[in-house]
Parts: sequence; C-alpha cells; structure tokens
Amino acid sequence: RRRRRGAARETEAAAQDARFRLNPYAGWYHFDQSSFEEGFETSDVESDPIYGLRLAIGGIGGWSLDLAYGRTKIDAEGTLGGDVELSTDATIQLFYGALDWHLPLTGPLDLFLSGGLGGIDTDFDGDLDRGGTDVLLNYGAGVAIPVRSLRVRADLKDQVDFCEAPEEFDADALDACFEDDALHNIELTGGIEIPL
Repeated sequence: RRRRRGAARETEAAAQDARFRLNPYAGWYHFDQSSFEEGFETSDVESDPIYGLRLAIGGIGGWSLDLAYGRTKIDAEGTLGGDVELSTDATIQLFYGALDWHLPLTGPLDLFLSGGLGGIDTDFDGDLDRGGTDVLLNYGAGVAIPVRSLRVRADLKDQVDFCEAPEEFDADALDACFEDDALHNIELTGGIEIPL
C-alpha cells in the first residue's frame, strides 16, 4: 500500500511539473457595447458564453506561455433615426499568445499574472455578412489548484479590441465599432488543465 501511495504521489508530482498542459475552458464574456451606444440612438448587445482551448507551455514556477483560441456569439439590436432598426448576430473568435508570470508562493495554490497579443475576428451573420479582424491586447490574472494529476484553472482577462471604424458609416461595412476605439471585453473563464 505504501508503495502504491508513493507511486501515485510521484505520478501526481510529475503531472504537476509537466511542460505542456491542455486547458479546455468555458465561461462568461462581456462585450463592450460602448461603440454601439455611440453609433445608435438605442442599442442592446447580449453575449453568449465563451468556449475555448489553451495550450500552456512551461513550468509552474517563473514564466510560462499560453497559446489560446476562444469563440463566442453576440446578438445585437439598435435603432438609427428612430425608424431604422438593426438586428443581427455575430461570431467572435479570439486567438492570441500570452506570457504568464507565476507568483513565488509556497503551497499548492498557483497565482499568476498574464498579458499577451493576438487578433480578434468579428463576423456578422445574415444579410450584413460583414466583419473584420482587429489587433487584440489582453491582460489579467489567474489561479490554478492541483487536483490529483490535473489542475483546476480560472482566468479573468480584459480582452482589448483595438478596432478601426469605417471612414463613413455603412451598414454593409459593419464592424465591432463605429469610431476608432479600444473596446474592453471582459472574460471570466474556468476549466481543467490536462498534462500532456
């Protein structure tokens, strides 16, 4: 029994020190609709949950790297001039790399700060069939807790969309913003890290 317990502990320790970990995640995504509020007399944007996958590269101490992809949808409604109504939905895809700095703490809790760059693609569905890809900057923090050979991970990030508005407003050239702006989309996610 002692040998089995010792072997199990060694297996768990090796899994926690794995250089590569896969992190499927899901969570809450708040789309910053401030640009819609500036462009329309009334606006209402609702976000679906976000789903995604991260590949974490590096040890738990010091620095590590995340390569990530996330996907969500929004439903947008608005009015222009009191009589022109817009109703559409859009698929949002995020892809980025982020550096994580793990705080030098003792104990099983792994707290880290995170920041990175990538792209955010907004693809409007239906008749509009428009959208675009913008530069994405993200920063935030996270925590991971070991559970046997796995780790439970939670992240809070500000996904900043640096979007460029069309020179003239045109519903056929609709993007995430109607003026050059930095949209602060807040993301709160949780998932399991699986050692590879």
